[in-house]
Amino acid sequence: MKRLLQFSVALNIALVAFAVLRSPRSAPSRAPVPRALRTLANSSAVTSRNPARHSAAWLVPTPWQRIESADLATFMANLRAVGCPERTIRDIVVFRVCRDYFQRALQMEHDRAHQAGLRGQTPAEWREGVYATRELRNQMITTLESALGVPWEQICFSELGWPERGFDVTEGMSLDQRRLVRDIKARYDRQEGDLAWRILTGDISLEEEAQLRQWHRDQRDELAKILSPQQLEEYLYRDSPAANYVRRNLPPSGSEQEYRAAVQLAQELEIFPVGNSNPNLSSLRNKDVGAEMKRREAEFNQRLRDLIGDDRMAERQAQEQAAAEAERQRQQTESDAQMQARLSQNLIGAGATQEQAERFIARAKELEPELNAKFDALKKSQTGTPEENQKALQAAMKAEMEKIATQTMGNDGPVILNRAVRP
Repeated sequence: MKRLLQFSVALNIALVAFAVLRSPRSAPSRAPVPRALRTLANSSAVTSRNPARHSAAWLVPTPWQRIESADLATFMANLRAVGCPERTIRDIVVFRVCRDYFQRALQMEHDRAHQAGLRGQTPAEWREGVYATRELRNQMITTLESALGVPWEQICFSELGWPERGFDVTEGMSLDQRRLVRDIKARYDRQEGDLAWRILTGDISLEEEAQLRQWHRDQRDELAKILSPQQLEEYLYRDSPAANYVRRNLPPSGSEQEYRAAVQLAQELEIFPVGNSNPNLSSLRNKDVGAEMKRREAEFNQRLRDLIGDDRMAERQAQEQAAAEAERQRQQTESDAQMQARLSQNLIGAGATQEQAERFIARAKELEPELNAKFDALKKSQTGTPEENQKALQAAMKAEMEKIATQTMGNDGPVILNRAVRP
């Protein structure tokens, strides 16, 4: 009996356990919440539990994927096929191409900086970077011209909205000719680069100068193979060492005919610009090179005089002198404004008010002619040693400035002024 009772209890325990395992687990006060499979969550495209149908739904291309293409011509054709306006197509293409080449240029600059490291770039490395960036820009221009079928200048003005910045040096050429001209110019710029940079400092020999002139001739010969005689002539009037020399070193011509005569003469004498103006010739370290350039310029001026006449040559020289004087005055005015700004800041920092600083500067400017005449008279009357004369002149200037400081800033003016001008 005892063994039978133990068997009955064990059987009841087993039945209870089996019932518990078969019944759903749920909170007493909450109904069961059905949950979707994780792979099906947030998928509106899936309507079946069939795995094959689920995978196919994700492979359906979007409308943009049907248009997108790595090939620029195909991409533009796809945009036209869906009715995209031509102006919008141009905007998209220009933005895409320019952004791509800009990112490549940034990467090139990053790579050069990383390679140079803490030592920094050498002048040769920096110039090489300039040429590489220019070459990359030419590639961008060629890509856009080929895709849109219009010159780069038109893209700049009509698509990018850039204001006109001068004449088109490749005007009248086909797109293929423009590309070839850019390639030739970039190649010779890089080839001539070292000498072209060194000539600005005068560190060049007569042999190297002759080599530079030969490269100019070689470049013209290559251009002559892809351009008609008329196209070559027009291009050289716009972009050549001779044209650059005439524009940089001579006053504006009175007529187109006069300008062309000057450029043609400069081409014949093989004159090219040195720096920004003629005075750089005096700074050439190689005196033989400087003498040769001066000889060519003297011959150029004499033959130009024969072409345009003495009266017109005198007029041009007067214009050149007037332009030089205007530039000198502009630089002087800019320098005075910078000095006055620094003095005003120093006076305010030394204890003057804004109004006092302005009064002092205005009064000193007003008395400048009178003071200059007084100091000039003092220098002429001095009879001591150079050191003694200099000290006396400085003392006189200081006394005059302190007098103006007292007039404009009160009794504390001299103290404020000395604080402001103290080294």
